[in-house]
Amino acid sequence: MRQQLRTIPGVKINTPENPYLSAGLTAFNVEGVDPARIVDYLRERYNLVVRTIGNKETGTYAVRVSTPIYVARDDIDHLVEGVKELASHRA
Repeated sequence: MRQQLRTIPGVKINTPENPYLSAGLTAFNVEGVDPARIVDYLRERYNLVVRTIGNKETGTYAVRVSTPIYVARDDIDHLVEGVKELASHRA
């Protein structure tokens, strides 16, 4: 998922690349797109549940995705597809 997200213009991965520092969690932003909008869009369009973390004041406001072993590849594909759609329409 991280590799695919990195290819999308405007996406910034906040999670360290080292797998020992991130486990199944990934935090990211899309430049010009409010993280809450991403969360709502993914839920409405694909029935995916992700959440926001952090706060705007400290610059840590982002989307957090949990990808434990039982998440289906189709879910990952849908998440990446949704982020691509939002990133292509960013302000």
